[in-house]
Amino acid sequence: MVRRIVICLLLAFTFPIAACAQFGTSRLTNKSGSQVAQYSIVVIDDSNALAFKTTTTERDTPVAGITAEAIDNNATGKVVLFGVYSVSVSGSVTNGDYLVTSTTAGKAISGGTANSIGAFAIALEDGTDTTVDCMLIPANAVGAYGDLSEADIDTETELETIL
Repeated sequence: MVRRIVICLLLAFTFPIAACAQFGTSRLTNKSGSQVAQYSIVVIDDSNALAFKTTTTERDTPVAGITAEAIDNNATGKVVLFGVYSVSVSGSVTNGDYLVTSTTAGKAISGGTANSIGAFAIALEDGTDTTVDCMLIPANAVGAYGDLSEADIDTETELETIL
């Protein structure tokens, strides 16, 4: 019971502060082999420390984030990790769609409206072959536990494991 109260207090004080920030960035090195445009999806480069690369694999993971600026090859630049930001999309995307990587480097496509494998964001507006605002989802948050409801959580221990 005490843990639950402490968690509630922490959330109450944390979320109003976090809500003031539109997005969070980190500085990562581009190891894709060419310049990456602003608003491009990039994935973690597991061959280089603190680096990203582009992908042409649909539903690729793990997504590092979205570039906040054009970043030259082997240069370090800002990558948006969480929050609300714009992303380049290929094809038609509808507000509320989960977004996934596509076969076009740097571009997102709709992953549908259901919890989707490889989803890294949720579209916040409609768009076709343009940039749309989206809410980036922290890595592994989508699909890690499937679609959960209160009925699926039987004990306080299970809830603590999820949090």
